[in-house]
Amino acid sequence: MKKVYSFLGKKGFKLNSNLLKPEKIDEARYHLAMTKMRKTPDELRAMLKKRYKWGDKAAHLMVKLSRGKRKFCITEFTFETELEPEEFLEKVTDIIMNNTKKHFYMNVAANPDHYVLVGTKGNTSEILECPAELPLPFRFGGIMMMYQTYIQRWEKVLPID
Repeated sequence: MKKVYSFLGKKGFKLNSNLLKPEKIDEARYHLAMTKMRKTPDELRAMLKKRYKWGDKAAHLMVKLSRGKRKFCITEFTFETELEPEEFLEKVTDIIMNNTKKHFYMNVAANPDHYVLVGTKGNTSEILECPAELPLPFRFGGIMMMYQTYIQRWEKVLPID
């Protein structure tokens, strides 16, 4: 989170670095998300464009060097909830794909590395982030699916009664 605070501070955002203490992590996350929300996704894209162009080139190079072994990113969710897996996936899909102000806040607050996480068209989403504290951001599209086969596979591993 310090890296994101530093980067946005250099871009003219007013951030309270006193919040970067373990006991104030929730307040820091809220403050960071609200700061990002002062800009539209288009403004955030423009602010990061030079950097994510280099990040995207590096990602393409990694795919080529891996000879096809590194091509996709799959996100798995682990959660503790009373919801059934289908209900959980419906809620996550709704949050990512329906671009409301509340959902934009949830998407950028969930991870300090997220700058843009919006639904585009159909079942595709756009993600602009600096994953795993890497020096360059990446902009990529993802396909949101209700993973019925995943749920069926999960039930074979952990039967849900």
